[in-house]
Amino acid sequence: MVFDHYNCANAHGVILAHTIRLAGKTFAKGRILSDVDLAELQEGGIDQVAGVRLESGDVDENQAALELASVLAGPQIEIGKVTAGRCNLYAQKDGLSRIDRAVVDAINLCDAGILIATLAEDAECLAQQAVASIKVIPFAVPRSQLDRTLNIAKGGDKAIGLAAFSPCSVALILTETPGLKESMLRSTSRVTTERVTALGSSIVFESRCAHSVPALESALKSALDFSVDLILVCGASITVDCADTIPSAIVNSGGSIDHFGMPVEPGNMLLAAHIGD
Repeated sequence: MVFDHYNCANAHGVILAHTIRLAGKTFAKGRILSDVDLAELQEGGIDQVAGVRLESGDVDENQAALELASVLAGPQIEIGKVTAGRCNLYAQKDGLSRIDRAVVDAINLCDAGILIATLAEDAECLAQQAVASIKVIPFAVPRSQLDRTLNIAKGGDKAIGLAAFSPCSVALILTETPGLKESMLRSTSRVTTERVTALGSSIVFESRCAHSVPALESALKSALDFSVDLILVCGASITVDCADTIPSAIVNSGGSIDHFGMPVEPGNMLLAAHIGD
């Protein structure tokens, strides 16, 4: 590809580098100039244009972006329409982004002019939301440059994918302490139901119990007997130790604590556990 300033007299086939506006007429960036275009430009007082001529072996921006998108797009990813060297990859369903950061970084550091921007790894995204955007900056790139990028992308599994949310049946257990307002319990139930529903799942069992180990053990047994996929326990009192009320009730029910404490705020006191499957 040769970028230069060309006299309109011999600029047939040049790809216009910058938009030119004349009275009643706009010549957009990326337009391949015809003899008619050049005559109109000269009539409008334009004698020279900035643009590019493609050379043998060049791949135009749209084709290059599409080829890279085709190699990168993994499960549950839809390839969007290519425009001006940009091709977006869209989520087909609600879920979490799956990004191979090593591959994306390697491509972005490989050659100037071919770039990929993505959501963060494991970011929540909605159906038809862009998970990644591939941009070829020049009007064309040499085939050798594109092939280097494609070889990186082909080096492993598809680098950009989506893990779609799976619908789950959910149990919600709320514990109570003396003096806890009824409005707080109702609000917690409503907000949690909205969050679960938004992820494509449903609360099929809900109960309340005293904030004590025996009472919570009984509630957990009832939830397990309902054969739900997931149990959410919202405590009236914050869990401050693995020997506290909620983790103790889980362990007494045959469960194991997988992790206590999360690097998020709010939510530091979250814990994750499992009982059977």
